Amino acid sequence: MRQKTRSSANGHCVLYFFNPFLAPVMQRVVENVEGSLRNDPRDNLIVYYRPQWHRLWGESPVFRRILASVWHRDWYMIYRSRTCDGQICDRSFS
Repeated sequence: MRQKTRSSANGHCVLYFFNPFLAPVMQRVVENVEGSLRNDPRDNLIVYYRPQWHRLWGESPVFRRILASVWHRDWYMIYRSRTCDGQICDRSFS
């Protein structure tokens, strides 16, 4: 199980995942991160290496995928929190 968190002094955070959990647990992680961002809006990145449960992050109204490398042996996806005027937005970006 691998999971790392790196926070900077300004509250921004990068979460690194490498299939650390089964789908039900990852769903709870997604929900907990969403709740944290709604309570304390900030810019967050999710770096997901070999993302077995990527659909859970992709379906989140709080995150949007900003980069994907799916046609590579070491594939990954990166998601970023959606922010609007310093608040977390639950709407899609155009």
